[in-house]
Amino acid sequence: MNDISMQDSSALAQDLIEEVVTNPNIFVKWWNSIAWEEIVGLFISKGITLLFLLLIFFALQRLSSYVLHRTFEKQILTKHITQNRATTIYKMYVSIFSMQSSETLRVLPI
Repeated sequence: MNDISMQDSSALAQDLIEEVVTNPNIFVKWWNSIAWEEIVGLFISKGITLLFLLLIFFALQRLSSYVLHRTFEKQILTKHITQNRATTIYKMYVSIFSMQSSETLRVLPI
């Protein structure tokens, strides 16, 4: 049984080799059968979607950072909180919210 399947597969491989040798355009036919317009359209569509989502994410991140900064500025002015405590809380919120390192954070004004 095993010899028969080996003979069948070797015969199939031999037929495939003969077809490729006699008809070298098999790769060209396969290459031309690919729907390149659909693939390019898909990449452009996904690229535009990705850019749009990145733009929305960046705008929301900037807006939330601005709102957070203004909130803490008003909190310092209206409540009697020490500068060090307000700066620490502000840095914690910013690092949790936007995952920034503490080196890039703005310091609240006095």
